[in-house]
Amino acid sequence: MLRDSTIKTFLEICPYDSIEFYNRSEQRLRLKNGTEILFRPGNDMAAIDRLRNINVDWFWVDEGSLFLEYAWKVLIGRLRGQKGPRRGWVTTTPKGYNWTWRKFVSQSTEDYEYFTASSLDNPYLPADYKKSLRAEYTGVFAKQEIYGLFVGFEGSVYPEFNRVTHVIDTTEIKFEAIIAGVDFGFTNPSVILKIGIDYDGRLYVIDEFYEKHITDSDLAAWAKENMKDVEFFIADSENPSGIQEFKDRDMECKGVKKTVAEPKETFVISGIKRITNLLIIRGDNRPRLFVDNKCVNTIMEFENYRYPEKEEERPMKEAPLKIHDHAMDALRYIVTTLGEEFDRIIFLEGEENVKKKS
Repeated sequence: MLRDSTIKTFLEICPYDSIEFYNRSEQRLRLKNGTEILFRPGNDMAAIDRLRNINVDWFWVDEGSLFLEYAWKVLIGRLRGQKGPRRGWVTTTPKGYNWTWRKFVSQSTEDYEYFTASSLDNPYLPADYKKSLRAEYTGVFAKQEIYGLFVGFEGSVYPEFNRVTHVIDTTEIKFEAIIAGVDFGFTNPSVILKIGIDYDGRLYVIDEFYEKHITDSDLAAWAKENMKDVEFFIADSENPSGIQEFKDRDMECKGVKKTVAEPKETFVISGIKRITNLLIIRGDNRPRLFVDNKCVNTIMEFENYRYPEKEEERPMKEAPLKIHDHAMDALRYIVTTLGEEFDRIIFLEGEENVKKKS
């Protein structure tokens, strides 16, 4: 997103004759007046920590809802420059009651101020795009996506999910096995969730890949290079060619299996029930599913995945809306395939369960 959207737009708008140089590999730009601009990802802990030894005059955060609050705290401590306004700006589409809501709305002080704007008022957006927004989004979701308002969804698929309980730092946890779920996309994001399983069978989403306009071939190539510790991948069985791309690179990849003649809606709801069961606090005062704090898209989807609104007169037993469901689908493939027992890995092979000890 930083490369394909923010930097691309900056270079299109910034007058070319004002730029002294731009180092693409270092994501560093200098203007002829001496101003230096650094472009850095806000969901990469290592990149964020490298900002601790610099001084900045100002900073701007794009898509703040996908930005780690930890990064915001680091940047606030870097506002020590002598020439600039020493302020930070955030632009974002609200994604539930996250850290931007707490900082700028709920717990706001005189140092914080926020402004809302509608996509319909943006003069740079095409008229047909605005028309499609009106047609696609209704009710509470329209308030969030079109009008930029912080809202809560009554029809949340996972109301049990809570950042305080389920979002943790997983770097020190030892895993008995590591597997991954894959949801193919292109116009929609392609997603890979890396899942760690501990000695007690608890599941941890420890890393995520979440990006649009990625071919199945490029997705498999990325997984081959960056997920070498994954034992096997469980993917959407409706895309056999995508699964084959993984196999062609010598990665074990299987399509999630559905019960014979099981309707797609029933399959989705069954997986949702299993994930819900993992989110519930057990007798040891812990749930069976956690998410690492750097997996910002997975957290965002947990908080925004929802059923159709009641006023649309659709029964709540219907499958959720096909919005903010890509990481949720990848997770569901894993949970469905593992079955009810989480002290061992189980994947389905034909008519029989082939059990692989973790």
